[in-house]
Order: sequence, then structure tokens, then C-alpha cells
Amino acid sequence: MHDHSPSQDVPETIDALLDHNASLARSIVHKLQAGVCLDAHLGSEFRYLEWNLELWREFFSRLGYALHRSELGGEPFYYLTPQAAVVSTSRLGRGSTFLGLYLSWYFMSQGMERMDHVPARELAETLTASFDFTMLITVFNPIQKGKTRQRQESRKQFENLKGWLRTGLNELHRLRYIQLGPTQRTQWEELMVYRLPGLQRFWDLARDALALGESPETVDLSTSISRVWNAFEPEAEAETEDETDSPLADADLPGEDEGNSHAPA
Repeated sequence: MHDHSPSQDVPETIDALLDHNASLARSIVHKLQAGVCLDAHLGSEFRYLEWNLELWREFFSRLGYALHRSELGGEPFYYLTPQAAVVSTSRLGRGSTFLGLYLSWYFMSQGMERMDHVPARELAETLTASFDFTMLITVFNPIQKGKTRQRQESRKQFENLKGWLRTGLNELHRLRYIQLGPTQRTQWEELMVYRLPGLQRFWDLARDALALGESPETVDLSTSISRVWNAFEPEAEAETEDETDSPLADADLPGEDEGNSHAPA
């Protein structure tokens, strides 16, 4: 008989399950979301998954996945399929949608053993180096009717951009796509952005919409995103600040009542 855990205390909540053996939980989430089937050859992960299967099913259901067990070929294994019908629709702002898509690609492109956090300061620098500054201003602060706005890159505009980035990050934090640390109120220079498992939903839902490939490691995301957002530029000129829904606003993304995860993974 296998000992599924270093302790015989059985977790009763998703938080407890994820915290009980954080490294194994992280490995399970990463592998399944990457399309890997978990079987007995992945002994530790397989046993930890089977140890409390119903909690794992509940956890993945919150993310918009169904966890399946199969014995095709004679050996039992587990795999995920997206289930958009089980998550609620949430209309995220343009900036939050853009950040969610970019962060999901940024973390996933690191490979299987992915990094799980990035400094907010580094995120801002990477964005301004990867995208046209005018496009970023359009994404995060659409022009109001009858008003003009200077768009050239300047120290003041960069400070404005950091404020808009923080607003978008706060929304993603509130909806449990990411976690900000050490606390949500940490000063910008010390602020860290931790990915949560639900962040991958942006990649799953945007992959077809943006005609991206299967592997995030081979995608030229800056070109793909620029193409999409530039296509919406004429509409942005006529929008008001209250009309800031994104091109992916109708995608089925987990809403505030459908929490994603409570620990970085």
C-alpha cells in the first residue's frame, strides 16, 4: 500500500491540499495544464493526485477544466480538458485582458519548470521594450471623445503607464489570476507578480482567437498582439473611457465568484 503523503492528515480544503505538499501540487498543475498525462510512471505526482481526487477535481473545475481518468491502453492516467461552460463570463477591461494574455505567455514560455514570479518593475520595462509605446497608451488609456492626448514616450507618460499597469494588475489579483506580493500595497519598486494556475485560461482562450501556435515557446507574441490591437485602433479613437471592453471581452474567463487558486503555482 502506497503512502500518498508524508503525513496521514487528509486535507479538507483546496488551500490545504495545495499547501500540504506545495512542490508536488505545483508540478501536478504545471504538467496537466501543459497537456501531460499523469500516470503511474510519474509516481509522486500520480499518488498525490489520487490521494484526494475530489478536491483536485473541484480545484480544476474552478479553473474551467474537467479532470478525467482513463485506462486506455491498460494503464490508468489523468488528463485535463477545457470546460468553458463551467466558468462564468467576466468582462475585463482592455488593460487587464492585455496583461493577462501577456503574462500567461511570459510565464508559459519559460518551459515546463517555469518561473512563477516577475518584478513589476521588470514587467514594465519588458513591455515598453517589446511594444510600441503609442500602442501601449492606446491599450491602457483609450482616448475620450472630443479630447486629445499626447502620446509620445516621456518620463511623465511612463509614470502614467506604471499607474495603469498597477490598475490592471490589481484587477487580475482581485479575480485570482495572479497574486501581488509581498502585499497588494507594496511599493512599485518592490512589487512582485506571482502567477496563479488560472492565468493559463488567457492562453487557452486566446490561442485560437489570435491564431497562435500550440507552443508558447515558439510564438512571436509581440507581433501577434500588435496586429490585433492595431486592428482595433480606429475603434479606440471613438471610445469613451467607460467603453473599454477588450477584443476578448466575451471570452469565458473566470469571474470574481469563480476563484482560481489561493497559492502561487
